[in-house]
Amino acid sequence: MSQKQSMDIKRSIIDMGAEYLERRGIENARQESGWLFEHVFGKTDPLFASDGEQLEQTARLVSVKNTKRYNELLERRVYGEPLQYLLGEWEFYGLRMNVGEGVLIPRPETEFLVELGIDYIKSTDIKEPLVIDLCAGTGCVAIAMAKIAGCRAVALELSERAIDYANKNIKLNNVPDKVRVYKGDIFDEGLVSKMPMLDCIFANPPYLSKKDMQSLQKEVTREPTLALYGGEDGLDFYRKIFKMWRSKLKPGGLFAVEVGDGQAGMVSGFMSEAGMEPDSMKDYSGIDRVVYTKYSCTKDYEAELRSLLQEKELLLLEAERREKTHNPPVQKTTINGKSAKKPEKKKGLFSFFKNFKKK
Repeated sequence: MSQKQSMDIKRSIIDMGAEYLERRGIENARQESGWLFEHVFGKTDPLFASDGEQLEQTARLVSVKNTKRYNELLERRVYGEPLQYLLGEWEFYGLRMNVGEGVLIPRPETEFLVELGIDYIKSTDIKEPLVIDLCAGTGCVAIAMAKIAGCRAVALELSERAIDYANKNIKLNNVPDKVRVYKGDIFDEGLVSKMPMLDCIFANPPYLSKKDMQSLQKEVTREPTLALYGGEDGLDFYRKIFKMWRSKLKPGGLFAVEVGDGQAGMVSGFMSEAGMEPDSMKDYSGIDRVVYTKYSCTKDYEAELRSLLQEKELLLLEAERREKTHNPPVQKTTINGKSAKKPEKKKGLFSFFKNFKKK
């Protein structure tokens, strides 16, 4: 088969796919048809292919199996399955991310979190900054901060399915020594208390309201509700996230969250209530998409924090006094005249913070 014949077949297949998608109401039908074509038949362009590549692509083009698979993907697409799930991957901040059923698809809007984070890190002299990505999903924010800004990062996620994808993406982007994924609820006080101090906290929490959920595009309904629904007004997560995590942000550290259209004002209010001074960042459509702070306590909160720390110190002193009263020192046990070994202390869940491999 000649190069011209191969190109004609390729064009014909993409045209027919685009026509089918367009008739069924899919926007960007030709572009999607082309992406699905390359996913099934490969990306080699017959015009620039070597003889070996030409023969290989010709075999793929005339393969009944591949044609059947391509048609199946077109059918699944018109029935509402997201294009990204069909392709199995999507790009985020120039990096490839594995995606599929059970995980939120990375959006361009979320790239503003990374952009803000990179600019912040560049403006500091912090060596190997430690950051966390709350409600991490695919792990895209944590991975991008590790890959591009050289950060050590934690991706905190509740969904097992999403965690699987995040781990795959860490391997895909070759950052296993920089990023760790942990399962957990971001509002688990015990978990939060175990965290070390952080240079940056990022979050893209669920922020769709009940009304939003009732008018979703067909494709979006295929994504996990856990990653979309933010309560009656979409603001449930923001009401708690700042107060719970503010104590883990280093002075001058960056706390940034993605918000929905029209939510920036309310979210800024929640941030102010937590003693932080909010600012916002617009996306390419002019929508306030990120609410953030470079954390420095307001005077009122600083006084409150000082009072809480003093109270905590008193409680610790009282606990130590009781410990000494009720548990007097025990003599060392010996075996054959030798001191017995102390039992090994179990490593905590977050001991990895101290043991990150450094390049």
